Amino acid sequence: MDNHDNNHNHHSKYQKKAYLHCQPHWEQPVTEQLDKAVVYLVKAITFAKENPRYHFLVYNASVLYWQFCRPFLKPNYRRYLAQSLHQVVKALDDIDDKDFEWRAQLMIALIECHIDAGRQSDASMVASAAATFIRQNVPGLFKEFFGLAIKHQLVETVKFHKDIKASPELSIYYRIIRLKMNVENKDPDVDAPLELRKILSLCMGKDDRLISADTKSGKRPITPKKDREDSGGSDIADVDEEPDRRPSMAVSMSPAPSQDFLAPHPTSGHRRHSVAVTSLGSLPEHLTMHESHSLSYLGSLINSPEPRSPKSRSGTARAQTPTSLKMLSADSPEKPYLLLELARLCLELHQSDLAEQCVEHMKSCIAKDQGFYLETEFVECDLMVKKLGDKQETYQKAAVDVRLQAIKRCEEALMNALRLGNPNVIQAGCVTQWNLCLPLLQANLRQHVRKPLTLVATSLEDIQSLLVLLRCQIHTELAKCEEDEEQIEVAMEHLRKALSLDDGNIYKERLEVTLHRLQLRAELYKQPERPEDQAAMIIEQARKSETGTIRMKRSLLVRAGQALAPDAFLLVLDSESETKEVTESKGVLTVFKKLAGKANNFTHCVKKASGHLKRLGDENDRERARLWGDLAKVARKQEVWDVCRVASRFCLLYDDGRWKIVEEVESPRKPRSKSEAKAVAEGQDETGGDATPQPPKTPVSRPTSQPAEAGSLLYDRDLVRMLAEVNFIMGEALIHLLRTEHVELGDKPIPPEDKSKRPKGYVPKKPEEDEDWIAYCDWIKELSKDGTDHFLKAVQHGIQLKEPWIVCSAAAYVWNYNNHRLTQNRHNEVVEDLQTVLDGLKKIGHDSETILLVYICCALAYGLIQPWLPPPPPKEAVLPPQPQIPKSADEGGKKSAKKARPPPPAAAVAAAKGKPIPQVNISPDAAPDLKKAMEVIQYAMDVTKGNVAADIVPVAVRYPMIQLWVQIKQLQQQAIPKTLGTDDESSMEGQKPMTRAQVALEMLSLSTNGIYEFKDATPLAEVVGMVEACKWPDRLIELVIWTRLALLAHEIKDHKHVIKCAKKALAFEKMGTQPKGRKLDMHKYMLEQEMLAYASSILGQSYIENMVGKNSIRREAMNCFFLSARFARNANNYDLALIAAKHYWNASLPLVSQPIERELIKEPLSSILQCLSVTSGDRGKERERQEMEMEKEKRVCN
Repeated sequence: MDNHDNNHNHHSKYQKKAYLHCQPHWEQPVTEQLDKAVVYLVKAITFAKENPRYHFLVYNASVLYWQFCRPFLKPNYRRYLAQSLHQVVKALDDIDDKDFEWRAQLMIALIECHIDAGRQSDASMVASAAATFIRQNVPGLFKEFFGLAIKHQLVETVKFHKDIKASPELSIYYRIIRLKMNVENKDPDVDAPLELRKILSLCMGKDDRLISADTKSGKRPITPKKDREDSGGSDIADVDEEPDRRPSMAVSMSPAPSQDFLAPHPTSGHRRHSVAVTSLGSLPEHLTMHESHSLSYLGSLINSPEPRSPKSRSGTARAQTPTSLKMLSADSPEKPYLLLELARLCLELHQSDLAEQCVEHMKSCIAKDQGFYLETEFVECDLMVKKLGDKQETYQKAAVDVRLQAIKRCEEALMNALRLGNPNVIQAGCVTQWNLCLPLLQANLRQHVRKPLTLVATSLEDIQSLLVLLRCQIHTELAKCEEDEEQIEVAMEHLRKALSLDDGNIYKERLEVTLHRLQLRAELYKQPERPEDQAAMIIEQARKSETGTIRMKRSLLVRAGQALAPDAFLLVLDSESETKEVTESKGVLTVFKKLAGKANNFTHCVKKASGHLKRLGDENDRERARLWGDLAKVARKQEVWDVCRVASRFCLLYDDGRWKIVEEVESPRKPRSKSEAKAVAEGQDETGGDATPQPPKTPVSRPTSQPAEAGSLLYDRDLVRMLAEVNFIMGEALIHLLRTEHVELGDKPIPPEDKSKRPKGYVPKKPEEDEDWIAYCDWIKELSKDGTDHFLKAVQHGIQLKEPWIVCSAAAYVWNYNNHRLTQNRHNEVVEDLQTVLDGLKKIGHDSETILLVYICCALAYGLIQPWLPPPPPKEAVLPPQPQIPKSADEGGKKSAKKARPPPPAAAVAAAKGKPIPQVNISPDAAPDLKKAMEVIQYAMDVTKGNVAADIVPVAVRYPMIQLWVQIKQLQQQAIPKTLGTDDESSMEGQKPMTRAQVALEMLSLSTNGIYEFKDATPLAEVVGMVEACKWPDRLIELVIWTRLALLAHEIKDHKHVIKCAKKALAFEKMGTQPKGRKLDMHKYMLEQEMLAYASSILGQSYIENMVGKNSIRREAMNCFFLSARFARNANNYDLALIAAKHYWNASLPLVSQPIERELIKEPLSSILQCLSVTSGDRGKERERQEMEMEKEKRVCN
């Protein structure tokens, strides 16, 4: 009896010690506590195993063990449980415990621990033993084990063939798992939509062989989104379109056998039902909340390392998928859950139509578990947004309203789940709600998600969810929402919770910086001691000040700059001081001397900035760089431009490569130490000390002295991203400075008129000989170069960060601020800048900004070929068309029409005009530039050819690219293949027919310029047929093409096709080219009227040339000229109106001699004169403007 009591006391003592060591920190995994607790538990189990009377204590020890190891049931932490859990499982096996379900659950958990540790062989050994045990004793858990084994190929699939064939439920589940694995591994042979339809057919009790590829609505390969990474099949999507990207992490709804809530019932010996929790998996530590990442784990096991390929076990081809010989019964209890699993997979693969069918079938199923209906409701909420297709992440009002409705519906379902109390369902609802809220985490939209996210955070906290990174992000976003509502204390509490949940210190530095900023903001009546804190407080005050004049805002911002750089800020700020006068100059103070003095003062003062950093060194460089960046952003927003430029200059002193994003290597993450976990639990600052955890990523090198931990690496990315944004601001601010000098980017300044009094005997100098003017021009040129360099520097940062939005933003800045040069046909001046931007877009991607990519490629390609283009031929005098065509010419036309194939276009035009085509030779030195231009334009052609739906651009955008492609082919003297710029000569998909028609038209147009004649150019009649067979989505482009065809037909004297093409063009007079119900685009309207004017004039000329003395045809021609004048008036084009008037007058000359004819043409002539009068007024203003510009250019030249 005494021995019994002693053993019992020993066991109880060790259990209590183990419990006390692990109880204080329930949510933080601390290795010291685990190691100490395991020692006592192992001793307790050892004592209890010796006597069968105390075997129940082994079971109790396993329960206690599971309770205190719960914080380790997370990705990258399970590995620390492998050894101890193996001892617990072995002890239960030694005593042959009869709670087989509990033992099976622990076996599955042990397999997960081995997988997390990367010990595949140990996991396979445990799985082999667990397969027989679970199949015989706990068949209800076999599906869970089966999914785990198949996912990670722990057991040969052949061993499961018998189970699969015997159970239709297991067969369907097996096909779902295999499809997930194939999609994760990006198997090119898998046809996901077809396979999903087959699985849905099996779920409905039908034969999947009835589903074939022909039954699909459209064969579309399932490809990952633009940023999908290879690790774990993660799907990365941008949900923010502003440069300041909001945090986002979408979590998939695939269930995982992660026993986070698993605990056996203490009295009955049976555990509660296990809860499958979707965890965040092995989250890459470099993933940031400002990178707008969306993690979508397609596997049923979220927390495992990368699965091996299905072919990795053997070199042979993939084995045939085993299927069950039985059909799934309509009343199968597993049917609704299989449909639920399939619906979630359909949503992840963006098959909303199939997901909708699954939901409809799920509603007809009867399930005993009430949580199933709530999960169905969550799927429907997700489906509401997924049905928007490509518009689901846009910010159009209709799309945002649908998303808000889905959030409201999901919120109600989540509240019902809280009443039900099932942690599984609650967590599923929270994940769904988070994914729905992601695109609304913008500064102007996040007030809509404040209440839903608060409910999500509270719900996850109540169930003690182990989705700690998700909870960390939710609290971070809620802190921003509360800050917007001026709830500073509540925001700080959210940040403290986020810090306590950040186990791996991934977001530590970022969260601490934000928390410190809010603490300064909360201390209104306390003056900080540190200059950095003083500056931060002033910047926060300036950021929140919405009232006041620019002068008041400027004084506040200057105070912040003085706090950061008291020795240099005001000196650099004096670089733009208007009160500085030139005192060192000798002689007469001319206008040029004043300008030169301004330039010298700017250059001299700006040099003072670099000395500040040399004196300061690397002291608090991360904090000071961020503060300078904040100051620059606030000054830019409030348009205090001089402070903005100076703050940006000081911030960019730190842009010297000290924070490099290096290639990172995976290394195991060490859990928190006891002291650090205690500090976080008490809300203390976690800076410094020996308790810093090991970094989850090991960098190659770090230039700073701080430890290379995960938070530092993440904050390095934040700093580099901030430097990219400040480069944008600095470039824009320098352009603003140029505009204050009345100069655009890349332009030369115009010498001002000097009205000052001259002394007697003063001899003025020419501007180009004046040293002061030369110095001023050099300064302007340097400002232009610096502005462009800042944009291009941001491109390098975007490439370094691998963030396409930064590169696309830089491309937009370069394009917009150089647009005036492009309109002035100065493409060759921006070739190098555009080439740098294009290289960045190629490396990182264009982030669906395909139109911008096309514009840049076209401008770059034209800039490369511009120096080698032959000068345009001199314009011939416009002669009135002959009233009749000579008989011989008419007969020649009839003879040529009888030929089977007309002559080449150039020859036809030459024959029609009766003169040879002058030949133009291209210099051999042009070959490298032409080759490079062809590579650029070919890249744009390949991107937009239609293989990727998101990269399809409108026809109006692609048309200039096609014109340039044909022109470069001609300059290279290369023949164009019969496919005419497409992959398939006979394909009628998408824009391919229009591309072939446009290429054929360009070949005809360019064959007459004498550079190179396309021998195999398509005849005009065939081109007309090709254009007529196309369905043009843009009516304006169709009008332009018909007008150009009419002109080509008129040049080769093909009267039949002139009439056909011109009437096709004139048909747009009634129908118009712009969609009805939209606001009229005046530019497009003017272009439309110009094309109608051209078409009418061409048709009238053709009538005159082919009227053969018939006055009825002459009257039709005169009516065409009259219409042309009217269209020219609508287009406000004086030149076209004048041409139409000339043609009308020449055509009416034979009729003027008759009084009755004079009466008939009186009214049309009056209308034409009115058209000339209306358009000539604007013409006079335009002429005056051009004369003024010519005078300015003469002054520059002189």
